[in-house]
Amino acid sequence: MLHLCFRQENGSPFYLDMDLNCPSLSTSNIDSYDGSINSYKRFLRSSRPVGWREEMGKLEDMFSAGAYPGVTRSVRIRCISPGVVIPSQALLFLSPDTLEGEKLDVYCLGKMLKYFTRADVTSYKLKWALEQKLFNAPPADVGGIGAALRLVLTHTSLRDKFTGVNKELEEAGFRSIQVTDTGFRLIRDWDTGLNQEMAFGAEEDIDDAFN
Repeated sequence: MLHLCFRQENGSPFYLDMDLNCPSLSTSNIDSYDGSINSYKRFLRSSRPVGWREEMGKLEDMFSAGAYPGVTRSVRIRCISPGVVIPSQALLFLSPDTLEGEKLDVYCLGKMLKYFTRADVTSYKLKWALEQKLFNAPPADVGGIGAALRLVLTHTSLRDKFTGVNKELEEAGFRSIQVTDTGFRLIRDWDTGLNQEMAFGAEEDIDDAFN
């Protein structure tokens, strides 16, 4: 990973992390891989390389993706900590349909929500949740972009991950974020007895973030 810092016009720093991925490899027995992460988890628990706990938290069982048409089986190489590089089997499920049309909008808004809530969720898991929840269904079929994002957030790997707010929003007096049909709704500390009108506001009071 590259950690970059840019100086903005006002003199303040802007930080950007950029992942560098090694090419995936093929092996003679890769076609027999079923997407399970059990053997990799056993390896991490038994050998305990530096960074193994963080790596465990990033794993996603892809057994259900094994029957997906066009799925690619390969060996990916990851640097889980300085000086520790581990190869592992993986299923590559991404296709042109995964982020097609408004699905890309749902994914981008999910990334925004991740930043706003400090959610410990990888982009891989967000894409997999989107692939499963919106498989062969555009956001319009489930009620629009807002409804599609709420549906994606019910995936088992994302459930209860997007809670709270980041430091900047917390210091500004906000405690949580709600996903509405028309945008993100910021909830302040003093909104302890939220009713429907307080939580979602009048239609004209909400920024139209999904258009």
